Amino acid sequence: PVMYGGTEAFMKLRAVCQMLQESGAKVNDKCGLHVHQDVSFILKAMRRASIRQPETVLGATALSLYERMEPILDTVMPPSRRGNNNDYCVSVVKHPNVILKQSDFSMDEWDDWGFGHHHSKLAIDSIEKRGSIEYRQHSGTFNAAKITAWVKLTWLIQQKIANIVLGIEKQLPTTFSNLNDLMEYVEAPAKLRAY
Repeated sequence: PVMYGGTEAFMKLRAVCQMLQESGAKVNDKCGLHVHQDVSFILKAMRRASIRQPETVLGATALSLYERMEPILDTVMPPSRRGNNNDYCVSVVKHPNVILKQSDFSMDEWDDWGFGHHHSKLAIDSIEKRGSIEYRQHSGTFNAAKITAWVKLTWLIQQKIANIVLGIEKQLPTTFSNLNDLMEYVEAPAKLRAY
């Protein structure tokens, strides 16, 4: 179900996770945690700013930023979610430095080229389908603390994407040297950094 951030949403999440654990539900390395972050507010702001092809520009920017983050995020994921080890969690680093040059093409053309398709670690095809960007890199879990941390981190990444497409931040970072560097960039609070 759609959950909106806040204490109540995370309390419901903990209750669902506990219920699943108590019922004997299992996850394995074939399972993934997929988080959809709403982009409707970003698209509205882009349209107000008269940005051409907002869905495509948003998708290009999201992929370009995530391409830089993915190798660092891989270091905290289990082997089944790293690189191209999983057909349902495919790397977006396949085509380095090509992504932003493609921003004049349609989302369908992007999908044909394999950029951000539904089984990518960052699926941008959901921008047009659901008004969201789907973060698929995390492994399946019933650990509410892990899920909460991933939801909060993907929300912070989404805020950076919004800042870039709206011109609040002028350029993408070139690279991240480690997880602390990435967390500093997204301005993660101390509690999330510690997790």
